[in-house]
Amino acid sequence: MSLGYAEKLSYRDASFLGKLGAAEKFDAQDEVEAKVKELAELIRNSKHMVVYTGAGISTSCGIPDFRGPNGIWTLQSTGKPIPQATCSFAQARPSYTHMALKALVDAGKVHYIVSQNVDCLHLRSGIPRRQLAELHGNCFREVCPKCGAEYVRDFELETVGLKSTGRRCSVAGCEGRLKDSVLDWEDALPVDEVAVADRHSKEADLALCLGTSLQIVPARNMPFKCIPGGGKVVIVNLQATPRDKKAALVIHAKADEVMRGVMRTLNLDVRPYVRIDRLVVAHSLKHSPTGSNRRWVLSLRSSHGPKGPLQFVKHAKVTFLSAEHRVELLTGPKFELKGSDKSDAAFEDLLVDVEFVEGTAARHVTLDYRLHLDPDSESTEQINTSEDLRTMVEEASETVLVTSVRQDRGASLGIQWQTEYAIITDVVDHRSGSDARLGSAGSSARIARGTGSEEVAAARVDCDLIGKVEGGRKTDAVCESAEAKTGGERIGTAAASKRLGADSKRKHDELNRIRIPA
Repeated sequence: MSLGYAEKLSYRDASFLGKLGAAEKFDAQDEVEAKVKELAELIRNSKHMVVYTGAGISTSCGIPDFRGPNGIWTLQSTGKPIPQATCSFAQARPSYTHMALKALVDAGKVHYIVSQNVDCLHLRSGIPRRQLAELHGNCFREVCPKCGAEYVRDFELETVGLKSTGRRCSVAGCEGRLKDSVLDWEDALPVDEVAVADRHSKEADLALCLGTSLQIVPARNMPFKCIPGGGKVVIVNLQATPRDKKAALVIHAKADEVMRGVMRTLNLDVRPYVRIDRLVVAHSLKHSPTGSNRRWVLSLRSSHGPKGPLQFVKHAKVTFLSAEHRVELLTGPKFELKGSDKSDAAFEDLLVDVEFVEGTAARHVTLDYRLHLDPDSESTEQINTSEDLRTMVEEASETVLVTSVRQDRGASLGIQWQTEYAIITDVVDHRSGSDARLGSAGSSARIARGTGSEEVAAARVDCDLIGKVEGGRKTDAVCESAEAKTGGERIGTAAASKRLGADSKRKHDELNRIRIPA
């Protein structure tokens, strides 16, 4: 888990943290292979499989665990320096195990996942929220206590313990104060999620525990609720657990190794992980009293509203495609540029070259943007947003290249325009067995105006709404994974010059909002 997350929790001495630093055990290779085949057969014959996950499935993502020999709490308890994460929480990529579970969900083999992890990697892998219980919360998920709406962000929240984040709910008529969803030691578990997880646990005929030491109540007890009904429990962990004797099968091996063998035996493909980051390029326009001078402000913004940080952007170079090709630099935290225009031109075309922070797989992407200088200018292009997003994901999965989809939002009150871009910033191809990643060879792409460059195909999309909560049910448009953002979500209708007044932020946030299941 995140070192920042661990440091935010209230202090507890070692006696409160369970057994720490137990020795790791590794089964012999031939024994692992035999057990993997047995597990695969159990999965093949299962009618209702539930998976329980812990920190052990995220260690291969560069995130240290808590209780392992080199876990955060293990080292803290002995006064040793705590381990360093090899990547930030926000940049972490789902492991092979995460993506294999997504494939098993898609194949109808996994009905529900119960996780103690707060790293958002299940959501990034594309697991539908309705099939996932996050018992301890999520460092990227905000909750509205007033209406129950949830928002999954692309930045790690600053607080834990169900505290106010300083942002408000964008559901019409609500405006409740959002809170983080991560539990501190004394916080009660989410009642609705526990109830759904408990029901699935009792209905399961197969409970698979991956990377969990099974020490925390109630998560440690849930897998075994299937036994009275004839269900079986399988534990995959590098350390012995206090519940091993009740399991039908125990495998001491790394979760990724086990899941590779399982997927190979079941002859199921694991799709590449495709990450989508979103940002907004916007500008406002003002006329001088005489009308002879038009003043504008251009900015780069988070798609999560004015209080959302743009953490994955280092800076942006703006090129004005006029005769002089003037270049300006936008730097954080505001990423803002002011200028004026005395000509009678209706617009100025720009190229916005966005450079990402270190650790982002893609180095940069160049986006086209039209700086409207006429308050009456309208955008009339109509393109199927859903199809463009799906095409973008499929192309990225095959070519392992960065690309983007543009979504114009038109002019708003006060003469403002904004365009939201969905940018593929990472692709991890697990099919090769070597987890080939975007950017390992310096891959990046330039999005040419109109059609795209020779490296990628860029798409433009005019729309006023991306993703929508319907009927009080959770949507799957909740995370960075392109699979989750495009898999069955409702994309708003295309429209010409939609006015974005006071409801502008609400429509932005609907992309990331989900609801607690009944």
